[in-house]
Amino acid sequence: MNTRRVLLAGFLVFAVIAAAFHLGRTPTVRLVGGTDAEMLDKVRAAIGSAQHSGRKYVRFDIISPGGSVWDALEISRTVRDAYDRDGIIVEIHAMTMCASGCTFVLAAGTPGYRFINTNTMFLVHP
Repeated sequence: MNTRRVLLAGFLVFAVIAAAFHLGRTPTVRLVGGTDAEMLDKVRAAIGSAQHSGRKYVRFDIISPGGSVWDALEISRTVRDAYDRDGIIVEIHAMTMCASGCTFVLAAGTPGYRFINTNTMFLVHP
């Protein structure tokens, strides 16, 4: 009887830790550089992979000084559509620098899954 309780308690602790660390989720996709066609291709590939495998989660770490506003808006549409149309949670972490078009990409992430790390330069211009 006591052994069962210990095993059950161990299982529950593991389940809580697994949920906290999102075990089984896809690896983080790093987006470094300008918001350009190359970044758009990476985002589409990661979201497409999640769609084809049935996963409902994608995480991006982004470090970007911005770039083409058109590409930034297209990346943002792609991210937003993944959640709105397919129910895929898109978690975005702004790391080190997020400026200009990068802010659009961050804002497009799933509500509650958008993060700006401590000491990140977050720059918006008119």
